[in-house]
Amino acid sequence: MTTILAIDLASRLSAGFMRGEKTTYEFDSWEKSPIKFAQEIAAAAALADLIVIEDVPYGISNQKMVKPVLRMQGIIMAELAYAGALGRTVFLNPSTWQRALGVFGKDKGGTHDLAVSLGYTSLDYVEKYAKSLEGLKGKDRSRVRAQLKKLSTDYDDAFLIEHWARKNFIGIRYITGVQEPSI
Repeated sequence: MTTILAIDLASRLSAGFMRGEKTTYEFDSWEKSPIKFAQEIAAAAALADLIVIEDVPYGISNQKMVKPVLRMQGIIMAELAYAGALGRTVFLNPSTWQRALGVFGKDKGGTHDLAVSLGYTSLDYVEKYAKSLEGLKGKDRSRVRAQLKKLSTDYDDAFLIEHWARKNFIGIRYITGVQEPSI
């Protein structure tokens, strides 16, 4: 079985999902620096036949949202190049996998429902990272809980990206919306 590493890359939180014959590995960027998260991606990539990273969607003009992701992409590319994995990496436009799986334009509940229907269940990240809530009250606690709940949708998306990539493994580099990193 081909091992595929999929990364749902976002401006605040990101998640990775890797599946192979005997391997399922999940990780996220919670409380990690961009460099530390990129190093974790590169370490996982060493075991992957294909690395699929969700690209910045077309049409976003808000610099506050775009700049962190673009910087993160650069850091990831550098780490993957250092690890010798850049040649096995592609960037995937979000609408490409979302349209193919019928969740484009739907709220995050649609991607969650699809992931569950395909056998995926993410962890309870509010529970997993409960220590992040310690000592927080009111709005601060609510804000962190909301971020942790969003992290679950990032995992759903990473799983669905891996699922899409597995279905399209042969010829993936020739699909509109998939780009190889330029070096």
